[in-house]
Amino acid sequence: MIENYQIVEELTAKQVEKLYELYRQEWWTRERSREQIEKMLKHPDLPEVLQFNLQCKEEMTAFYERFGFTRRLGDLFYMRRTASR
Repeated sequence: MIENYQIVEELTAKQVEKLYELYRQEWWTRERSREQIEKMLKHPDLPEVLQFNLQCKEEMTAFYERFGFTRRLGDLFYMRRTASR
């Protein structure tokens, strides 16, 4: 479990580079450019976001709960539909 963490409001150039490296490791973010990531981080609407949703493996829930995420979604359910082929 990751124990050494710090919440930051803005990323340094080194942190943006690390985020870019993380994006390059995943199939769904692999094609993003560094410029696209920087643009996303500087989006003017980002401070106005009221809610973030997160999908993670069960063993990571305790980690994310430390940042205020919850599994208690009231009457909401996570659902998925997969195309039949």
